[in-house]
Amino acid sequence: MSAAVSASSPRLPPELECAVFQHIALLHPTSIPKLMLVATRVRDWVEPLLYRVVFLSFWDTNPKRRHGFPVLSPNMFLQKIAGKSPSFLQAAVKYLFVDSARPSVKIVTLNSVLAACPGVTHLFIHHQCPSPKILANLRFLCRLAIPIELMCDQNALQCTAPLFQNITHLRLRGHEQNIDIRRIWASLSDMPKLTHVGFDTPAIISLTPASMQENKRLQCIVHISWGDETVYDEDDADLFRPLADDLRFVCIELWTDYHLLWLRGAELAEGDDYWALAEAFIAAKLAGRVDRSCYSISEGDDF
Repeated sequence: MSAAVSASSPRLPPELECAVFQHIALLHPTSIPKLMLVATRVRDWVEPLLYRVVFLSFWDTNPKRRHGFPVLSPNMFLQKIAGKSPSFLQAAVKYLFVDSARPSVKIVTLNSVLAACPGVTHLFIHHQCPSPKILANLRFLCRLAIPIELMCDQNALQCTAPLFQNITHLRLRGHEQNIDIRRIWASLSDMPKLTHVGFDTPAIISLTPASMQENKRLQCIVHISWGDETVYDEDDADLFRPLADDLRFVCIELWTDYHLLWLRGAELAEGDDYWALAEAFIAAKLAGRVDRSCYSISEGDDF
């Protein structure tokens, strides 16, 4: 009886069934381990999505979740993927956040993590710079946030040249004082697909070369600050003056924890992050809804 019922029961085409399970997995990442138990075919469909967004913390080793995604230590992550094939990891890991707050973090550990994820497309590195040779192997990267000092190391730039051929969105983090700003701008001008660039330090804006101001490929130039860490004053206004009349220039004051902001963007596939906020503001200026002389906004502003 049960066999007859089973044989006559409606069945979805495999491709539609796959789409349904993957949609559920993307909407509810925490449900993926349970979905993997439904059937072998379902496990094959959704297990890669378990590793689509990877959030690693070197300083907080207690397993927990941020925005529905698990937080792992690098060693825990390396243990979990030990039995996975390189092809699986290349196809699976697309978003990688490395929260290496301690300067004492072993570079070899960071290198091992990145070497295991050659297919990553979105990478955020909080503090330590990995080996340039390891970075150079990440040929699928299109969105990258790294410490600004990497852009001042000529040897590192030569090693990572292939990496920057595909970068469209680049965030240079940090407020380093001893940086060669002209070298940074020169390096940015050599990136053929770069459309969005962001900085934490206003000093770099003050030396924006004419070649970058005239670069039509660049769609968005952003200065980012968080909450009360930066209060714009007259000195900052002078630093921003070279780009004050450039419609592509936006100063954004953010309030959301930067970890959550990145995860939110990963969850929505770039639908809700500071790049999207800057793009919306620029579009509002072009449409005449915002004064074209305005370039400073805060998270949550309605325009």
